Amino acid sequence: MAREVGLAFAREAGCAADAAACLRALPAKRILDMQQPHALNEFIIDGAVLPVHPADAYRTGRINHATLVSGSTRDEGTFFVALSELLTERAMTDADYPAWLARQYGPALAPKFLLEYPLARFESPSEAFAAAATDSIFACPGRAMHRALAGKMPVYAYEFSDRTAPSYVGPTTFPLKAAHTYELAYLFPGFRGGADVTISLNPLQEKLSDEMIAQFSDLAGMPARPGQWPRVDPAVDNVMTFDLPSARIVTGRFAQVHRCAFWDRTGSY
Repeated sequence: MAREVGLAFAREAGCAADAAACLRALPAKRILDMQQPHALNEFIIDGAVLPVHPADAYRTGRINHATLVSGSTRDEGTFFVALSELLTERAMTDADYPAWLARQYGPALAPKFLLEYPLARFESPSEAFAAAATDSIFACPGRAMHRALAGKMPVYAYEFSDRTAPSYVGPTTFPLKAAHTYELAYLFPGFRGGADVTISLNPLQEKLSDEMIAQFSDLAGMPARPGQWPRVDPAVDNVMTFDLPSARIVTGRFAQVHRCAFWDRTGSY
């Protein structure tokens, strides 16, 4: 399937003959402009670069056994819903919401997800869909990976949760909170995002930034300071949570907040 999609893209780009050299010579803008409907957002198991699905590799231990530091932001999905709103200049409506779910998860399963993320629980359909995307694409697959690897190598999990983080995207009709990439300004002073926007942290956020940099620096120089950031223990579901007023270890809440019991049952990762 992936090969067929690639060949179709090459033909559309006028690169049927000597496709590799021709494709490499294409301007980046042209590739981006014509990427739909050819873009594939999934693993391609080719038997060489990816011999098995990553989830199977994690479960069986067919991986490079190295220290893993892995995490996500509390509201990853808001970033992507915001981009759609900004590109179309149109906010998602209540009537749009089921169609978005069907497009993301398939029409047969969409009603089940609509029950798990009903509009009544959210301020807007954009926030409802963003929550489902956060949980299904980032939070719960990440947690499953951490749990699979915890007994095989050192694993450290984190979540960036400062929902007052400054935004470089917008304006939008809904709050982006702790969105995708919003932790980068805390880890890399001077980060300006793809929009080249100056991002300023307030004093409390500056303090959190210092804590985050210290925590990651400690892990880079292993071992970490005792008790500062313990390894993942599936029995307690511990996550280093970067939030105001201070970074802290939170146990027993991550799976509940992100509805991971539901997503684990779907078999989608």
